[in-house]
Amino acid sequence: CGWNSTIEAICAGVPMITWPLFGDQFFNERFVVEILKVGVMVGVESPSNWGEEEKFGVLVKKEDVERAIEKLMDDKNYESEERRKRLKSLQRWLREV
Repeated sequence: CGWNSTIEAICAGVPMITWPLFGDQFFNERFVVEILKVGVMVGVESPSNWGEEEKFGVLVKKEDVERAIEKLMDDKNYESEERRKRLKSLQRWLREV
């Protein structure tokens, strides 16, 4: 959820699965998921210090990643379709700017 990667994904029209680790990434995640509504959270709730991840154990489980992927990729889900529409709209707007 780095800012440059966030902007690149939006410009490319790619929906995102957010997995923040530290710093501004948690703010970026909220912006992507709650404000722009073009992404899905994996479920990380607290930052970890770089290199100290093992102290805290597994912060995201395989099931969390699987759930986020399914939620993002579900073509029959209304939210997924709306997410793609918003991304296309943002993508067009950014090309005009």
